[in-house]
Amino acid sequence: MLMAAVTAPALTTLGLVSAPNASASQSHTGPHWRGHTLTTEVLAPFQLAVNNKGVYIADGFKNNLSLLKKNGKLSLIAQGTGSDVAGVDVSKNGKSIAWTSTTMPMGPGERVESSLTIRTQGKKDVVADLAKYERTHNPDGHTTYGAIAGSNACADAVLGQISGGPARYRGLIDSHPYAVAAWGDSWIVADAAGNDLLRVDARGRVSTLAVLPRQPVKLTKAMAAALGAPDCVVGVTYAFEPVPTDVEVDYRGNLVVSTLPGGPEDPSLGARGSVYTVNAHTGKAARLATGFLGATNVAIGPDGVYVAELFAGKVTKVKWNGAKKTFAKVANAISLEVRGGWLYAGTLGDVDLETGQVNGPGTVQRFWIL
Repeated sequence: MLMAAVTAPALTTLGLVSAPNASASQSHTGPHWRGHTLTTEVLAPFQLAVNNKGVYIADGFKNNLSLLKKNGKLSLIAQGTGSDVAGVDVSKNGKSIAWTSTTMPMGPGERVESSLTIRTQGKKDVVADLAKYERTHNPDGHTTYGAIAGSNACADAVLGQISGGPARYRGLIDSHPYAVAAWGDSWIVADAAGNDLLRVDARGRVSTLAVLPRQPVKLTKAMAAALGAPDCVVGVTYAFEPVPTDVEVDYRGNLVVSTLPGGPEDPSLGARGSVYTVNAHTGKAARLATGFLGATNVAIGPDGVYVAELFAGKVTKVKWNGAKKTFAKVANAISLEVRGGWLYAGTLGDVDLETGQVNGPGTVQRFWIL
C-alpha cells in the first residue's frame, strides 16, 4: 500500500510480514564475520540494547522486554500489556532503562495508545503518554504526503484506490514508537507512525525534536506496471511517509536514524530506505545514505554505521562519507547494536500471523567487527 500510517499490529504496519525466508539461517562474506547465535528463544527482537549486564531484547511478538545474560539465560524484565513492546535502551551509567509500548485499536471507537516507560533504580517508573502527545500536537500534521506533483484526475483516482485513502493527505494522527535512545538525561523516541523524533525528559515531559523528511518518488512506467496501475500515474511524484525505525546517538552526540519508508517494501519501487543524521539540538536532518531494502535498524560502530536490510537479507556498513558495502548476509535481520567490537543482530522468526503457529524462531547473533 502507498500510505504508511502505522495503524495495524506491529509487523503488519511496518510491512515486516513479507520478509523472505524467515528462518534463522545466514551466510556471511568473510570467515571472521561469521555470526555466533546467542539465543533462539526470541520471535521478533525489534530492538536491542547492550551493556555489561547482557543484551536487552524488546520482543514484539512475545510483547515483552527481557535481558539475555552472559550465561545465555533470558530474564524477564517487563511484560507488555498492549500490542507490542518495540524499543529499548539503557542509560550510560546503567541505572535507567526505557522501553516503548503500543496498543493498536482492534475495533470501532478504539484508538491507538502508546507510551515510553523509564525505569530508574530506586525510583518509581515514569510513563510518558506518547499517543496523547500525538493527538494534541500531531507534529507532521502540516506535511503533505501522496501525489504532490504531476498528478491528474485519473492518477488521483488510481493512487487513492491503491492506497485505500485520498491521493494526497496531511500527516495523520497516529503513533507507534518503535525505537528509543538515551541522550544525556533524556530519551529520544523514533515514532514510526508519527514520522518524528520525540524528546522525553526524566520527568516524562514530551516535546518534538524533529519531523523526518518525506520520501518522494517519481513514478516510472516500470513502477506503474509493478503496481498494476495504468500509465496515467507515470510522471506523478508521490511523497511517502518516512517511517523512522531506529534512532542511535553517534560519537558527537548527534542522532542517526533509519527510515523504512512507507509504501511497498518489495523492490517494485526500488530500494528506498535511507539513513539520516539529525542534529540533536536543532532537529535538522541530512541524508547520509539511501538505497536500502527495508532499513529496519542502525548501529554505530567505530568505523561507520551498520544498517539492517530486512528485505535484502543482509547488514550493510556505511562510512561517514556515505559509501556503502555489504558487511554480512543475514536472513531477516531486524535489529542491530554495537558494543566492544561486537555487532549484535536480531533476526525475525517465522510466525504465521493468522494462526499464531511458530514455524521457526528468531535469533540474536553476534559478529566481530574489528
